[in-house]
Amino acid sequence: MDEATQDQHEVRSVRRGRPPKVKPEESPAAIVTIDAPIELIGHVTAIDPRPQNLASRIWEGQSIDLPRAERIRRVTAGLAAQGYTMDGVEL
Repeated sequence: MDEATQDQHEVRSVRRGRPPKVKPEESPAAIVTIDAPIELIGHVTAIDPRPQNLASRIWEGQSIDLPRAERIRRVTAGLAAQGYTMDGVEL
Protein backbone atom coordinates (compact mmCIF):
# COMPACT_ATOMS: atom_id res chain seq x y z
CA MET A 1 0.00 0.00 0.00
CA ASP A 2 2.86 2.37 0.76
CA GLU A 3 4.30 1.72 -2.68
CA ALA A 4 1.09 2.82 -4.37
CA THR A 5 1.10 6.19 -2.63
CA GLN A 6 4.77 6.76 -3.46
CA ASP A 7 4.25 6.03 -7.16
CA GLN A 8 1.39 8.47 -7.56
CA HIS A 9 2.09 11.73 -9.29
CA GLU A 10 2.19 14.90 -7.30
CA VAL A 11 -1.25 16.46 -7.06
CA ARG A 12 -1.25 20.07 -8.12
CA SER A 13 -3.81 22.40 -6.68
CA VAL A 14 -5.94 24.50 -8.95
CA ARG A 15 -6.16 28.10 -7.92
CA ARG A 16 -9.63 29.47 -8.45
CA GLY A 17 -10.94 33.00 -8.43
CA ARG A 18 -10.06 36.20 -10.18
CA PRO A 19 -6.68 36.70 -11.79
CA PRO A 20 -4.48 39.28 -10.10
CA LYS A 21 -5.06 42.89 -11.11
CA VAL A 22 -2.45 44.37 -13.42
CA LYS A 23 -1.56 47.99 -12.87
CA PRO A 24 -1.66 50.14 -16.05
CA GLU A 25 2.05 50.95 -15.83
CA GLU A 26 2.85 47.22 -15.77
CA SER A 27 0.75 46.41 -18.80
CA PRO A 28 2.57 46.57 -22.16
CA ALA A 29 -0.71 47.60 -23.82
CA ALA A 30 -0.73 50.77 -21.70
CA ILE A 31 2.34 52.12 -23.52
CA VAL A 32 1.41 53.94 -26.70
CA THR A 33 3.91 55.54 -29.03
CA ILE A 34 3.03 57.56 -32.11
CA ASP A 35 5.77 58.12 -34.64
CA ALA A 36 3.77 59.93 -37.32
CA PRO A 37 2.13 63.34 -36.88
CA ILE A 38 -1.62 63.31 -36.45
CA GLU A 39 -3.67 65.49 -38.75
CA LEU A 40 -7.27 66.38 -38.02
CA ILE A 41 -9.39 65.61 -41.06
CA GLY A 42 -12.67 66.74 -39.59
CA HIS A 43 -14.26 67.56 -36.29
CA VAL A 44 -15.77 64.45 -34.76
CA THR A 45 -18.04 64.75 -31.76
CA ALA A 46 -19.03 61.73 -29.73
CA ILE A 47 -22.74 61.73 -29.03
CA ASP A 48 -23.64 60.85 -25.47
CA PRO A 49 -26.78 58.65 -25.48
CA ARG A 50 -27.60 59.29 -21.81
CA PRO A 51 -29.52 62.58 -22.28
CA GLN A 52 -31.64 61.06 -25.07
CA ASN A 53 -32.37 57.96 -22.99
CA LEU A 54 -33.32 60.01 -19.95
CA ALA A 55 -35.49 62.36 -22.02
CA SER A 56 -37.29 59.40 -23.59
CA ARG A 57 -37.96 57.86 -20.17
CA ILE A 58 -39.32 61.15 -18.81
CA TRP A 59 -41.44 61.72 -21.93
CA GLU A 60 -42.94 58.23 -21.88
CA GLY A 61 -43.66 58.45 -18.15
CA GLN A 62 -46.01 61.39 -18.54
CA SER A 63 -49.69 61.40 -19.30
CA ILE A 64 -50.59 61.91 -22.94
CA ASP A 65 -53.33 64.27 -21.73
CA LEU A 66 -50.76 66.91 -20.74
CA PRO A 67 -50.15 69.68 -23.26
CA ARG A 68 -46.99 69.19 -25.35
CA ALA A 69 -45.38 72.39 -23.99
CA GLU A 70 -45.78 71.13 -20.39
CA ARG A 71 -44.27 67.75 -21.28
CA ILE A 72 -41.30 69.47 -22.95
CA ARG A 73 -40.85 71.72 -19.91
CA ARG A 74 -40.78 68.66 -17.63
CA VAL A 75 -38.26 66.86 -19.85
CA THR A 76 -36.06 69.97 -19.93
CA ALA A 77 -36.24 70.31 -16.14
CA GLY A 78 -35.43 66.62 -15.66
CA LEU A 79 -32.41 66.83 -17.93
CA ALA A 80 -31.21 70.01 -16.21
CA ALA A 81 -31.49 68.31 -12.81
CA GLN A 82 -29.04 65.68 -14.05
CA GLY A 83 -26.71 68.26 -15.62
CA TYR A 84 -27.74 67.73 -19.25
CA THR A 85 -29.12 70.06 -21.88
CA MET A 86 -31.67 69.54 -24.65
CA ASP A 87 -28.94 69.77 -27.31
CA GLY A 88 -29.40 66.89 -29.74
CA VAL A 89 -32.41 65.44 -27.89
CA GLU A 90 -35.37 64.45 -30.03
CA LEU A 91 -38.82 63.95 -28.56
